[in-house]
Amino acid sequence: MLAAAAVAIGTGFTPVAAQDEPAKPASEKPVAIEDIEVTLKTPKGDIKLTLYASKAPVSVANFLNLAKRGYYDGVIFHKVVENFMALTGDPSGTGRGGPGYFIENEIVEDLKHDRAGILAMARKLEPDTNGSQFFITLGAAPHLDGSYTIFGEVTDGLVVVESLEKGDTIDAIEVHGSTDPLFTKMEARLDEWNAILDLRADAQKKSKAAAASSGTTNQ
Repeated sequence: MLAAAAVAIGTGFTPVAAQDEPAKPASEKPVAIEDIEVTLKTPKGDIKLTLYASKAPVSVANFLNLAKRGYYDGVIFHKVVENFMALTGDPSGTGRGGPGYFIENEIVEDLKHDRAGILAMARKLEPDTNGSQFFITLGAAPHLDGSYTIFGEVTDGLVVVESLEKGDTIDAIEVHGSTDPLFTKMEARLDEWNAILDLRADAQKKSKAAAASSGTTNQ
């Protein structure tokens, strides 16, 4: 954010001599967005990922925000196709759920689904309908290039990925390093997403409380 320059105009103001003026701090350079390491923990072992925050900042910020909220904890891999991909990220476990909002595609020409271990966003048939679901490739899938956002890759634990089966869970996602530069850049989007997520969480709590109260009343 650029600060407006203040100009003193009017009577009764005595300017400071030029030689006495305090030194002006050098203008701060924007902090570079660096890629971020995370560990996806499963009962079968850890999967270490590098997230391409420098190339797909919207997708990475969305993923990290959801991870920090515990959104993915306990979520299953609801679809695993041999030599193709392992799909997860839907708390309902049906493949039809999401966070209540969509984010846009971020297609980077030099990122390809050219091997196992590529991390990408799932979406509906239409573009720009990414939400919380993501997949890890189990082999090259060049037919996906240009249509799905690649936002990371497996750096360790590919054997774990290859062992995944339908119904396996994400126990937790650990974030290593600072997300501050990325989250600062994406502050407005994060506020928008979190407002929606908070409303949904509150509605779910009220629904559970009402169900519990109804169950107690009917006993």
